[in-house]
Amino acid sequence: MVGRASARHFSFGGRAEVRNVREALFPNIKHMLTEGDYEPVSTGEERWWNATCWERSELVKEGLLRDDSPRGFWELSEKGISFAQEEIRK
Repeated sequence: MVGRASARHFSFGGRAEVRNVREALFPNIKHMLTEGDYEPVSTGEERWWNATCWERSELVKEGLLRDDSPRGFWELSEKGISFAQEEIRK
């Protein structure tokens, strides 16, 4: 799933506003979500989105997303761009 999400992110030019990431991701994963995934967590966000944001942190640690993007933007790193290009070729 990360590969497809990265490839989609790449289609934004490697950088996208968080709201655009959410809008692009949701239709691709909604068939996998359960009722519980729509429940709000302590921040008020739906559980699935909160988990997605935690996954973003992991992608930053793995070097696939940049850690210095402006607030409100998710941006592929050079490593992330290479990964997305490989996924597109598959």
